[in-house]
Amino acid sequence: MHKCCEGVRLRLSALLAMLLATHSGWGQSVSYESLITQAKSDLSAGRLDQALAGAAQAIALDQSRWEAYTLAAGATIKQHRCDEARDYVQKATARAPDTKKQGLASLLTQCSSGVTSPGEIREQEPARREARTAEEKGKFEEVKKHFAVGDAILEEERKTAADLRKAAADQRDALKGKITNLSNQASGEFRAAQKATAEKDPNQHLLWAKIAESYDLAGRNDEAINAYQQAIAAKPSANYYNNLGNVQARAGKIDDAQASYTKSAELDPANAAQAYRNAGITMYNAGKMKEAVEPLKKATELDPESAQAWYLLGASLVGAMEVTKVGEKLEVVVQPGTVEAYQKAVELDPNGPYGQQAKKGLEALPLIAPGVDIKTKVKKKS
Repeated sequence: MHKCCEGVRLRLSALLAMLLATHSGWGQSVSYESLITQAKSDLSAGRLDQALAGAAQAIALDQSRWEAYTLAAGATIKQHRCDEARDYVQKATARAPDTKKQGLASLLTQCSSGVTSPGEIREQEPARREARTAEEKGKFEEVKKHFAVGDAILEEERKTAADLRKAAADQRDALKGKITNLSNQASGEFRAAQKATAEKDPNQHLLWAKIAESYDLAGRNDEAINAYQQAIAAKPSANYYNNLGNVQARAGKIDDAQASYTKSAELDPANAAQAYRNAGITMYNAGKMKEAVEPLKKATELDPESAQAWYLLGASLVGAMEVTKVGEKLEVVVQPGTVEAYQKAVELDPNGPYGQQAKKGLEALPLIAPGVDIKTKVKKKS
């Protein structure tokens, strides 16, 4: 690839990264029509480089119209650059009304088969470089447009999903339908943005993550899983693995979810407690109490101030209790740490939901395992 073209692509990638972070806008100082008028005048006067540069600027402003591509084709034909001329003619033909297509096809008959001299190539390079720059800017404008629209729709989808969680039963079906429609629209815009970027663009992972979220909110588990995996393949991230684990858990893919949470913890040790807590919640909700104990222990070790983790650890230890036969009787063996976990939850959240549930759990233990000591003094949270 030519060095200048590579530089343009690198700048485009940087601009795209800025767009995804800030959503900033660009201004336009000239109109498409004025550029076309000037380019026609330059072409008629034989100022081919100027004509090509003007056409390139017009293309950057509006890639959906055919006139600028036609002028660019005319300039490159007169410069004996037949390959580029054919490309411009094809793009013009794809956009032109039917009444213009035959005339456009005849343009190429004017194209000479002669070879452009090295001197002519050097003279033409500035215009070619400007044309390439304009095309890359045009692609960026297209990415910006689709991303902004997709992001606005995704925000509406988030709000609708929040409404669904607290909606009355008779409102839920309508909200679900709305979320599905918003998911289709948002993912479609982000995929359109993807098409305007290079396959290896370093920002592809951000677009995949947006697509995954739009599917996730709509409960489209398999599609969300695939999209998060694509984001991870482009750029591994603890957050992506955590979100992937959440969707896998909801889809009943418990072992896959556990693996994703573990990977999330490995990539971001500072926030590993959340990943292990999610892993424990996944196992707890799946009824796998014994398997939930270990990740919840890790979660409480890393974040001892989480009442939720302590309560779930206590509840999981209760679910993991063993029954032994003593003489003719069966006795329940309370797992070590059960009482302490419940007490810690009460200490951290005495009036909240986790503390209250832990208190009920403590009160139930003597009924399950007579003789268990639950009267250890609970330190009140200061």
